[in-house]
Amino acid sequence: MTSLINAWANFVIAKRAIVIGVSLLLLLLAFFTGGSIPFDNSTERYFIAGDPTLLEYDQLLEVFGDNEYLIVGLEAAPHISNIFNAESLDALHRLSDFLDITPLIIGTPWRVLVELIMCR
Repeated sequence: MTSLINAWANFVIAKRAIVIGVSLLLLLLAFFTGGSIPFDNSTERYFIAGDPTLLEYDQLLEVFGDNEYLIVGLEAAPHISNIFNAESLDALHRLSDFLDITPLIIGTPWRVLVELIMCR
């Protein structure tokens, strides 16, 4: 193996102008033809056609329009008339803390956003 490495090193040193020229030619060729290389990083390419998970993902996109956000909502139990009580707000706070330390979640821009919707 040492003799092969020495032979290659001697060739590169002896023919350095040719090596540099060929390297530049290949670099230019890659630069001018590299723009046409297709790049598909869509989520659909990671699923088999007809996969039920892909259908659910498509429904998620249809409903929410994007997959970059996570919306968490709480609903009061049937026996609780109002979700805005100490126990529910404490659960919301613990959930928010959990989401802050979850590695896959980059950030929580608003820790708690409460919107009261009343049905009459």
